[in-house]
Amino acid sequence: MTKSLTLLLLFAAISLCAQPDTLPASHGAVNDFANVISAVYERKIEALCINVWEKAEVAIVVATFSSIGDRDYREAANSLYEQWGIGDKQENKGLLIYNVVDQRKVWIETGYGVESFLNDARVGDVYRDIMQPLLAEGDYDNAFWQGVQAFAGLIAQEYGLDIENSLQPQRPNSSSGGSFLPIIFLIIMIYLVGKSRRRRAGGLLPWLILGGLMNSGGRQHGGFGGGFNGGGSFGGGFSGFGGGMSGGGGAGGGY
Repeated sequence: MTKSLTLLLLFAAISLCAQPDTLPASHGAVNDFANVISAVYERKIEALCINVWEKAEVAIVVATFSSIGDRDYREAANSLYEQWGIGDKQENKGLLIYNVVDQRKVWIETGYGVESFLNDARVGDVYRDIMQPLLAEGDYDNAFWQGVQAFAGLIAQEYGLDIENSLQPQRPNSSSGGSFLPIIFLIIMIYLVGKSRRRRAGGLLPWLILGGLMNSGGRQHGGFGGGFNGGGSFGGGFSGFGGGMSGGGGAGGGY
């Protein structure tokens, strides 16, 4: 009897050890298990994610963890994405921003349905240009807020939507010498004005040319612009967990 009980307990222990790590249940778009996001920013991020889901049916989810032991953060993000089923099962339009605080790592996992426009390079740009500098300073609030804003802007651009509080991407200026253009235009203007006076042809044309050239030379460089235009209020909760699958793509790194 004692021997049988011992064997039973041994098999039970082996079975428990063989089970995969238990993952926490999701409780909305923002799952701050590490408690690094303030309540104010958590509400703002949640509201924006709800807005994106309602308008574009793309699920943006944030998850922070204090520690995951020695597990690889990229594999952990992929497992969590699959466990939670981020996005709709048919469309697979989801995005997970996964943060492990003690490893100082972030991985942004994308679903099959958004990989065409949220490719690895573009996701990496958002992380490196927006999130990473803020995380390095310990500003988790703005890192996640501005990161979600940037992704919301890319989603809005892809689907031709107006999403409140999103950061709209701007086209990069194709000319690298834009700062010298006003000087060149001024020289051209002086020459044309002098020439027109000598010929008595009138001085309106040079000014029109200058105005057009100055406008074309004042374009902004690439990045995200537009900021946000006030806080919206959303009555419904986030429901972007419908069995979506990861496409295996993404980007991230340390901070």
